[in-house]
Amino acid sequence: MTLEFECINCGADFELEFTDLLDKPEKLKCPNCDIRADVHAVEDMMGALDDVCANVKHIRRKFRIAFTLESDDLPPPYGPADEHDADNWANEKIEEETEEEDE
Repeated sequence: MTLEFECINCGADFELEFTDLLDKPEKLKCPNCDIRADVHAVEDMMGALDDVCANVKHIRRKFRIAFTLESDDLPPPYGPADEHDADNWANEKIEEETEEEDE
C-alpha cells in the first residue's frame, strides 16, 4: 500500500510504502527540502493504520473497501474547522518545527 504525501513547506509530492514507514518511521521526510515529521507522531499514525488494516482483513471477506484520507479535510476535532484555519495551523507547525531545530 502506497501513501502519498505533499510537503507543506515546499510543495513537493512524494510517495512511501506503508511497510517501509511501519518499520522505519524516520523515513518520513521530504526528498526536496528534507523537512521531517516527528518520529513519535509517525509511529502513532502507522500504528493506527496498522489497526485499520487488521480490521479491514475481517471485513474484506464480504465487502471491498476503498477510502481516501485528505489531511486538510479532517473533521473537527481531528483538524481545523475551516480552510483558513487549516492554512494557519500548517504554517504555525512549520514555524514551531523550524524553531525547535534552531535550538
